[in-house]
Amino acid sequence: MSFLAKLKQAQSTSDIAKILGCSSAALTYTLYKNRTKYTEFKIKKKNGGERIISVPEKKLKELQRRLSKGLQECINEINAKRKFETSSHGFVKGKSIFTNAYKHKNKDLVLNIDLANFFDSINFGRVRGYFIHNREFALSDKVSSILAQIACYDNKLPQGSPCSPVISNLIAQILDVKLSALAKKYNCYYTRYVDDITFSTNQNKFPASIISLQKREVVVSGQLKKEIERAGFKINSGKTRLQFKNSRQDVTGLVVNKKVNVKHELKHIARAMTNSFFKLNSAYISIDNRIEEVSLDRLNGILSFIYHIRSKMNDNNDTKNKGTLDSFDKMYSKFLFYKTFAANKSTVVICEGETDNIYLQYAFQNLVGSYPELQLIKKGVKKKINIFLYKQTKTLSHLLNVTDGAGNNIKLIKTYKQNMSGFVCPPQNYPVILLMDNDSGSNGIEGLINRDFSDTREIHDGYTYVCENLYVVKTPLIDEKRETKIEDFFDCKTLSKKLGDKTFSASNNFDKSLYFGKRKFAELIVKQNHKEIDFSNFKMIIDLFYLVICDYQKRLS
Repeated sequence: MSFLAKLKQAQSTSDIAKILGCSSAALTYTLYKNRTKYTEFKIKKKNGGERIISVPEKKLKELQRRLSKGLQECINEINAKRKFETSSHGFVKGKSIFTNAYKHKNKDLVLNIDLANFFDSINFGRVRGYFIHNREFALSDKVSSILAQIACYDNKLPQGSPCSPVISNLIAQILDVKLSALAKKYNCYYTRYVDDITFSTNQNKFPASIISLQKREVVVSGQLKKEIERAGFKINSGKTRLQFKNSRQDVTGLVVNKKVNVKHELKHIARAMTNSFFKLNSAYISIDNRIEEVSLDRLNGILSFIYHIRSKMNDNNDTKNKGTLDSFDKMYSKFLFYKTFAANKSTVVICEGETDNIYLQYAFQNLVGSYPELQLIKKGVKKKINIFLYKQTKTLSHLLNVTDGAGNNIKLIKTYKQNMSGFVCPPQNYPVILLMDNDSGSNGIEGLINRDFSDTREIHDGYTYVCENLYVVKTPLIDEKRETKIEDFFDCKTLSKKLGDKTFSASNNFDKSLYFGKRKFAELIVKQNHKEIDFSNFKMIIDLFYLVICDYQKRLS
């Protein structure tokens, strides 16, 4: 039964509790007895004002998250039945500020309209009334009240709640339908991103049913204003903008004149801050006549945003040579190397394969009590081993590509010293450890280290110092084996577990009719049974990590 069908059948608090996967008592306590439901803080707006963020407490937030997921399923079901493509691009899966801006690319005129106090205008009564009166929901008064109580705080949709975005999209959908029809009638384009409404056209002027120009002032038509107010919203007249083709046009912060792109100023500032980190290990930015220090994570967020938009632009423009790195990509690649390996905030371990990360992740969890010297202890954070396991993402694969076997590991070692030389005084407060299987595949790397790093490399029992803050660790020999790989450190009971009639094979080439491979072993055996697995043999590997950390601390001192 669908989430929508379950809501339609619900009549009581216990029914809603069951739908949301909790007890009736827990739901009642969270909604009616808990007095500290939210924590509030303020963030500054671009225009100088302040926005209040209300963050729900843990149990309420989980209820809201489940409700949000269910209501999104309702939206998908309703839209599929109507064969309706939503014009909302905010908080919608598969849509973003890029898809919102892309609809208005290369248009003669672009009109931006802002809805005033968007979330605050959606109060308890509107939420409750929507679920009662909307024909797709038509829920009981009792159920509608409970949903509104879960969603609302201080008689409005709080910014900070997981279900505010999806409920705002439900309530604003009638507005989207009306304004989409208005735009279509006059050969215009319409989208909405939360409270940002955009119309565009290739005509030399907008039809009078949308806007008119009176003494160079943009005047919203009575019809458009009426549709917005009938849907329960108001226009923030101070933010209405008409943009012409011969000037820069932007939609939700992205330039849309010829192609969708980030603003030049943002790229310029990002490049300057990146170069500052390379030279000084710090960067600053001027905001509202105040100088603020920029963290590495914040700068990474800016660069990641630019990279994401440029990637989307290239995908939509079907750009050739997508695999090559242009000047921005090279700068971002250098920054990622700096952040991950030069300014790393803890020891970094690079494994040969993605499944190795899963093994070590659960070994760390299981053995954390055995390594008090490696523990990261923070208030509100579960005690864990303070070692970062490098994970290859799609972006990192394109820009760094340092995992996936010996070939990329050789490339990483070869270029490591050269890459570090691009920074004036890299912090290098923690080591970077390359973990490798102890087999014939490591011979090439050993040869490379002996040949190209003879002046810096130091061979120790179980690990090798290469250069800068880089070390290589090979899986130790175990049970009189002449070669080892990381799977050898699981106990026989775990390795012999079956999936159906199939047994595990650690080989890269195996008969799939008889065996299952590393991916299924990691996901279906290790991940699902990690609490019962004996990880004690992994101490041999973690001990080597600890020896490397101690050796590097001596070098620093």
